[in-house]
Parts: sequence; structure tokens; C-alpha cells
Amino acid sequence: MTEKTMSQNEAGEFVRYPLIHRLAFEYAQKGYRGSSYGWRVAKRLRNPKIGKNTKLPSGFVLKVNERDWISKTIYEGTYERALLKFLKSLDLDEFVIDIGANIGITLWRALAHNPSKTAFLAFEPSVGCQEALELVCSALSAKGEVRLMAIGSANGKMPLHGVGNQSHSGSASLLLHSGLNGDEVEVEVRTLDSVMETCRLSRVSLLKIDTEGFESEVIKGGETTLKSQLVDTVIMEVSPNFGPIGFLSDLEIVLGNDYIWFRLDELGIIKRFPVLKIISCKEALKYTDQWNLVLMRNEVFTKYKEKSNAITIDAKN
Repeated sequence: MTEKTMSQNEAGEFVRYPLIHRLAFEYAQKGYRGSSYGWRVAKRLRNPKIGKNTKLPSGFVLKVNERDWISKTIYEGTYERALLKFLKSLDLDEFVIDIGANIGITLWRALAHNPSKTAFLAFEPSVGCQEALELVCSALSAKGEVRLMAIGSANGKMPLHGVGNQSHSGSASLLLHSGLNGDEVEVEVRTLDSVMETCRLSRVSLLKIDTEGFESEVIKGGETTLKSQLVDTVIMEVSPNFGPIGFLSDLEIVLGNDYIWFRLDELGIIKRFPVLKIISCKEALKYTDQWNLVLMRNEVFTKYKEKSNAITIDAKN
């Protein structure tokens, strides 16, 4: 367990994010197509400070790494734009749990604009992400912990595959599949239910699950928590490319009629914008691409759709 104690001084000096990169970043963040061409020009005019810590125009702190796809796309403002904009639109005043926190971009986006009283737990078993994740958590006003462990269907230890992939820090998984590249390391695993019981949490504003194909096991180990309606909003990556996603049917039974299902998407021809499309579990099972599922309790959604900064909601079926 690593508590959030790193100060900015301990994290090292921050180099200035170049102005030409800022312009390219803002263009990409606004959703305009063709941002990759803008970045080619920007990087020819000014090279990124590889290996240095910097603060992006969004406020996110990052160690510059052009080799890692996650770090590179975060630096350029193209990483999961719809997801990050949706997180920014949420009001989170209770606990936030991030399962598969990677280097902390979704955790930071969820908490950066919310009250400092909000607390968090971030779970990331890959040691390759530890330094970057702690750097991000050191910049948060919210209190919390980074736990270097995985969440699954049973307490114990399991091999984590694909650790140390220099080109994709977020690809390590407890699920063994052909796309993995890296080492195998044994890690500690806990169930979500056991974590909730130990921490004695009364309410979770946000539960994010991104475990590279291991989501079904996370759900199995969290059924009691999900049935309890203690969780307001769930965001989960669904990956048909890693295997069957029939566990969504089991999830529907667990949740009953208490949650509304959405596909979080990005639409637009010239300028892309985030959309929450209301779907059924039956529709969710038909998608073959990797996508983000959002589950929102009925009363939470009623309040959300009335917010001035709520993202577009598509209720057409």
C-alpha cells in the first residue's frame, strides 16, 4: 500500500510545456479531426522533453514518454477524450474507486474539479505504472491511497502478464491472451466486496473498471457491492477482442432495474463530441469493438441530465 504523500518537490522539477505544443493540445482536446498532422508540425518545431515531468494545459502532471502509447496520447490530448469529458461533467462528493488506474489520467480527471473532501482508492498492480501514478496523486487535493494490487473474483495471488511493455504501459492483464508483450509477475489480488467491507464505505460516487479483459472477474468479486446500490456511477471498459462478454448478462441480473445503461461514444464529422447513448444489455452484447459502458443509478441520472455541463444524451433506439 502506498499512501499519497509525494510532494511536488519530491516529484522533481517540472519543465515548461511549449507554447506550440499547447496550441496542438487545445486543437486536439476540442475534438477537431486532423490533430495528428498538427502534432507532426508542432514536434518538428519543438521536441518534447523526454523523461522530464511537465504539466499539461489541462493541469495533468506527466512524465514525458514518447515510447509509451498511453503517455504519448495523454501528452497530445487525444487519449479517451469522450471519457475524460464525461468525467469532468460528474459531481463526485463521495468515494472514488479506480480499478486499473494505470498512470492516473482518469482518476485525476474525475477528481481535479471536485471538492477536496472527496477521497479515493486507486488499484494498479503493474509496478511500471507506480511512479507516474504517484506523481499524479501527489497533485490531487483529494486524500486517498494507491494500492499496488489487482481486483478480481477471489482473494489471493495471481500472475500478471505483460508487465514492463515499454510501448503500452496499460496493456498488462491478469487475463492471458495473445496480444501481451512483457514479463509475468505474481501480484496480490483482492475482491471489491472485501475492499468495501474493510474500508466500511457508505457510498461510492464513481467506480471505474479497466482491467484489460479481466472485468468479468472484477464483477464476480463485487456482486454484493453492486447489488447494494452503494455505487452511483460505474464506468467499465468492455473488450470483446479479449474474449466473450456474456458476463454483461449476469451484470444485468445483479443490477436489476436500478441502473440505466449507456454506451459512451464520440461522434461528429469535423469536430468530435462525447455522447451518452442509452442502450439495453441486449444491444451491449452485440458490439464487437472495445468501448466504454456507463451505468448510472436512476436517481443519479435524473440529476445528471439537468446539469448545464452534462454531455449530449442520445435516447434513440
